Amino acid sequence: MKVVQINCSASGSTGNIAKAIHRELLSQGDESYIFYSYGFGTATEQNMYPIGNYVSLHSHAVLSRYLGKQGYFSYFATRKLIRQIARLKPDVIHLHNLHGSYLHLPSLFKFLKKSESNVLITLHDCWLFTGKCPHFTVIGCHKWKETCGSCPQLSIYPRSKVDTTQKSLQDKKKWLSGFGDRLRIVAVSNWLRDTAKQSYLSQYSIETIYNGINVDMFFPRETKNVKNKYNLNGKFVILGVSSQWNEQKGLGEFLQLSQQLSEEEIIVLVGLTREQIQSLPHNIIGIQRTENQEELAELYSAADVFVNPSKEETFGLVTAEAMACGTPAIVYDSTACAEIVDEECGVILQPDKEYSLIDIIRNTQGKQVSRPFCFTNDRMVENYKKIYGEMKHNVG
Repeated sequence: MKVVQINCSASGSTGNIAKAIHRELLSQGDESYIFYSYGFGTATEQNMYPIGNYVSLHSHAVLSRYLGKQGYFSYFATRKLIRQIARLKPDVIHLHNLHGSYLHLPSLFKFLKKSESNVLITLHDCWLFTGKCPHFTVIGCHKWKETCGSCPQLSIYPRSKVDTTQKSLQDKKKWLSGFGDRLRIVAVSNWLRDTAKQSYLSQYSIETIYNGINVDMFFPRETKNVKNKYNLNGKFVILGVSSQWNEQKGLGEFLQLSQQLSEEEIIVLVGLTREQIQSLPHNIIGIQRTENQEELAELYSAADVFVNPSKEETFGLVTAEAMACGTPAIVYDSTACAEIVDEECGVILQPDKEYSLIDIIRNTQGKQVSRPFCFTNDRMVENYKKIYGEMKHNVG
């Protein structure tokens, strides 16, 4: 078995998912390669290679912003990638996130259609079936079901000065057509699967493989050191974690919540920028984004409750990590988080109903996650390997 994975990053949630698959394939004697965008993580395993360089990445980002065309530049970096893949002749080419200013998608998909390799796409967000938006739930825009245009989210990642969403969606439909049985699509939650089936991707069968986490890293930890470091001793700790914090992720709700806390209660937010940390109230401890997963696991374990107020989650990896560390979670039933949380391990809030978040949080005091944790890397990789094997068999 020979597998090539392509992703926008070698770190973070999607990068760690790709590496978990990569490590398992290598450990079982298969050939595995990861190609990822230059500047987003480093090669921590063998057979990992960056795509492009500083110039291609930043020029692509600038051109994308001013011309509104994400995925239409980095031509020479993509040509080099294509030559590398052509030499490898993989059984399966596994595509993860394709946005991120690192690929010339017209060239890549032209090559993929001519290649004899099977193609597997994992949907980690909604970008592939919209004109530009990875998420649209909060704003409630569903133009993508037919055709985009007059986009209400031009200022949201990937930011653009020009609205080319109608043309971009038309191109995506063209790029994804004509593969026949050589293309399979996976979504990381049932919510994302069912949403994608309302788009042009309905021509393909879409199945769900939940993301997995490393349970050798995320498990209930000793918390003395992290509590001392952040002065959490004697406090009821309310934790929130995100790769970036904004209104869509629920930062405003934590700021409102801080006004209702007692002296014995504290909020800890991980993933903030320096500027955001400087403007926090006294009862919110802000921590910048960290790749130190040991400390992150200790913070999850030190928390009395994990709160994820985001209404736009295609899986909810940080929620799963918190529960793996034994911490109950509070989430919204708006996208995918309700699939991984139930009454045995937390609380699901209806976003259209009035509630007192502070009372709900206080009612979780002393609660522990009681069910066996099932969102593991082992289970995820086993499901992906099953698909790889089926695709290789189809080629013959």
